[in-house]
Amino acid sequence: MIEDKPLLEVFTTSWNERNTILELINFYRSLVPDCLIHVQDNMSTDDTEEVCKENNVKFTSFDTDNKMDEGVLIKLRNNSWKNSNAHYVIVCDSDELVEVNKEELLSNLNDIKWTVAKCKGVELFGNDKQFKDAKYGVFSEGYSKKVLWLRKAIKESILSPGSHTANFIPNEGFQIIYNENPPFLYHTKWMDYEYGINRQKQIKEKGISKESKSKGWNFHYSLSEQKHFDYWQKGMKNRKKVR
Repeated sequence: MIEDKPLLEVFTTSWNERNTILELINFYRSLVPDCLIHVQDNMSTDDTEEVCKENNVKFTSFDTDNKMDEGVLIKLRNNSWKNSNAHYVIVCDSDELVEVNKEELLSNLNDIKWTVAKCKGVELFGNDKQFKDAKYGVFSEGYSKKVLWLRKAIKESILSPGSHTANFIPNEGFQIIYNENPPFLYHTKWMDYEYGINRQKQIKEKGISKESKSKGWNFHYSLSEQKHFDYWQKGMKNRKKVR
């Protein structure tokens, strides 16, 4: 707590991702121990809610009529953080991890050099999810998102589907200033092929909302297992140690 405010609050969405949520909790709390985490859950049938309760994580639910609905997710990402009184917010998917620590956030708070952080996207590839010390992946412009910002500086976020592009409207007295040294933003779905392909199958079976289909959102969930295997195999071939 800094000036009676949490230093960081993380907002993420989930659907039947208890293990991924647990990894997210452990990751962010290892870097910013007193951070708040808010899981916005799409009617999971696994024990995601219990995991959140056990780890003192705020848990709220939203309903998309059992469909993958990117339109609803966009609204959540652009609005849920507005009630936060934390100094910084991160708005990310549950398989996205921003490597920023408490000391870096405090330093910028004491001498503001950026109000919105550009992140350097890294898509991780592997055969298991046990990368505790070393991380192997491919740098990705598509995952180089802007998902971390100084809360008091920002009035509105305008995040696109998947947050792949982002614009911001500052509060009075602030400007949009980007950081010079982007932190890594890890995308973890393909750290384990079995997890990644099963996740694709789950969402494919769940189905995509009419709006998402009509606007071409979430199309990758309709790809064949062979396409996904080829993608993972290419990542394994090109991956390098990034940390």
